[in-house]
Amino acid sequence: MIGAGRLRTRGRRARGIDYGTACGWVDAIIAPADTRKVLALALEAVSHVGELPPLKTGVFQV
Repeated sequence: MIGAGRLRTRGRRARGIDYGTACGWVDAIIAPADTRKVLALALEAVSHVGELPPLKTGVFQV
């Protein structure tokens, strides 16, 4: 069993940007000042996708 202090330490580390990046959870790191520009670019890109077929995953494990 993990002690409370050790669990808190692991939680803090897992919330860090370095940990997420190492796990492949982060696609890009943007400066706060660029958020609006990057969001507009992303919305523009997905607006051209059109109709997508239903997602069929079989067994989906997270």
